[in-house]
Amino acid sequence: MAQNLDLKELERKAFRSTFQDGLLDIFLGAVLLLFAVTPLLTDLGLGDFWSSVVMGCGWLVAWLGLALAKRHVTVPRMGRVKPGPARRARHSRMIAISTVVLFAGVLAGFAVYLLPQPDTRLLDWLVPALLGLVTFGMFSLCAHLLDLPRLYGYGVLVGLAAPAGELAYRHGAAAHHGWPIAFGIAGSAIVVVGAVTLARFVRAFPVVREGEP
Repeated sequence: MAQNLDLKELERKAFRSTFQDGLLDIFLGAVLLLFAVTPLLTDLGLGDFWSSVVMGCGWLVAWLGLALAKRHVTVPRMGRVKPGPARRARHSRMIAISTVVLFAGVLAGFAVYLLPQPDTRLLDWLVPALLGLVTFGMFSLCAHLLDLPRLYGYGVLVGLAAPAGELAYRHGAAAHHGWPIAFGIAGSAIVVVGAVTLARFVRAFPVVREGEP
């Protein structure tokens, strides 16, 4: 029994070590910056369609960048960690639950706009609040299933972005419902944390080539 517990703890530490390179943080921050930049595209004359195209291309570039960085930065230093059956099952649950939560959030967003509202001010605040709750729930779920406590903090930061942006927008301090400022600050902060973590990771785990001590 003790040996099984030790093996599980070793697997847990090995799995968590693969996320200590800061690359996931940089990826998340880059995605948030897309939410900050995309609304500004309307000022350049681009409609919703082309803004969505830019958003999709940005997601693709960020994802490919994460995959390439993992391959050329993390793997040479840490190797590849293959999770056990229990952890793979947790990942499957995370993907399934995340998909359901995201789909439910989209449906709720449509319902908010389609259902009659007695007060438009309620609608103005309901959408940012709903987005904040869904975002915080997604980050918290990933933090629990991936065993990454710092994602809880990111969840709080990102969950407050939409309501804070709406507040700034209502007071005339920001345009586009405050998304460029709110998500820009949140995304930049997470990118900085990821960059610092990556720099420490590279210094702590240099690549040792064949023949070197």
